[in-house]
Amino acid sequence: MEERYRERKNYRHRHFKNHYAGPEDLENVLSKPPNHCTKEAWQLICEMFLSERFLARSAKNQANRRQMKYVTTQGTKSLAAKRHEYENPDAHVVDTWRDAHMRKSTKSFVNEAAQQDYEKMAAEVERSQNERQSQQQSEASLNRHLPPQSEGASSSQSPSQHIKNEKRDLSEQPHQYGDCGGWDEGPSNG
Repeated sequence: MEERYRERKNYRHRHFKNHYAGPEDLENVLSKPPNHCTKEAWQLICEMFLSERFLARSAKNQANRRQMKYVTTQGTKSLAAKRHEYENPDAHVVDTWRDAHMRKSTKSFVNEAAQQDYEKMAAEVERSQNERQSQQQSEASLNRHLPPQSEGASSSQSPSQHIKNEKRDLSEQPHQYGDCGGWDEGPSNG
């Protein structure tokens, strides 16, 4: 239904623009209403197309369309709604974006900018996953090399937290020169 309304509205505006080049053409346009439109209704529609409000909104929309890097092919369904069609929605953010910027018939991106942005997003996701895996491997490696925990230690302590606690414990102990105010000072000679 919405598509029919939009097509009918667009058809009337196209018909108007085909016959109207300036104020001198108004009588000509009014005398040629599109099919299924009375002359009275056509006159109201033409007045709307020439109104300040319509022209201002049209100019603003044209400026906004010029700023678009690329169009989407997702239709009326939002990216969030499309993403939730996947079994694991959080894992498919980039895939959903890709699908919304590819032509359905040719399975190609709508333009080069969309393809480049997709490649950047995919690379960032891959970098983030690699970083996370590396961090997990580092923590697993630290766990293998940690001494067994004492009875009072928390078993849920992460390796990085264990290292922080060890550093804190060392900093609280007096250093080899006594309390002389800092590590860089040597024994006092006096």
